[in-house]
Amino acid sequence: MKTIILTSILFMAVQFSTTIKAQSYMGGVDEFIEYNNINMANSRSDNSYADVEGTPFLYGDFVVGKVKLNNGKYYEGELRYDNYKRNLEFKDDKGDVYEVLTPEKINSVELGDVTLKYVLTDGEGQFFRQLVGGGYSLLAVDEAEYQDPKPARPYVEAKPARFVEKSATYFLHSDADGLVELKNKKSLAEVYPEKAKEINSFLKKEKTGFSSEEDLAKLVNYLNSL
Repeated sequence: MKTIILTSILFMAVQFSTTIKAQSYMGGVDEFIEYNNINMANSRSDNSYADVEGTPFLYGDFVVGKVKLNNGKYYEGELRYDNYKRNLEFKDDKGDVYEVLTPEKINSVELGDVTLKYVLTDGEGQFFRQLVGGGYSLLAVDEAEYQDPKPARPYVEAKPARFVEKSATYFLHSDADGLVELKNKKSLAEVYPEKAKEINSFLKKEKTGFSSEEDLAKLVNYLNSL
């Protein structure tokens, strides 16, 4: 019995050590800055939006998050994502705020329970909220719309500038086909004609709504099972 317990402990220790090695963390923000070639003079952020109602930031402000870089390393620090400018910001050790100007060096970002995936297509890229991973991924773009302030009029008070959250746009992504916007079943049938019969049968059976994240997640999980 003791031999079995000792063997189990050794196995768990090896597994834990392997996990730690696989997740190689950067030494700190300075290494993160160096890897991303961040020019501190040009990338300082002034995105306070102090005079604007609402916020374009995911979670409202900074949260402790984790960045997975394309070199296999991880960085942990205070991060926030701007759904209006669609960029990632971080704080240095002094608390100053900077933008990441080379997001193509980032694989993904974990902020709270949200995973942001950087996808490069046709020479351009941006962050998407990843809902399902795999051969087919379900991605979403969340957008904060800026509305200009409105001056006062007779019997109408002035309104300050504000951010309004718009409905998400959903995409199917695969290495072979890139990004496909999920508008309706026709958008799927045109890109995947060889699977049109199975897809249409699934959509009819599940009564899939293309504005429902839950329904679309089921659809993409189904595609990954084909």
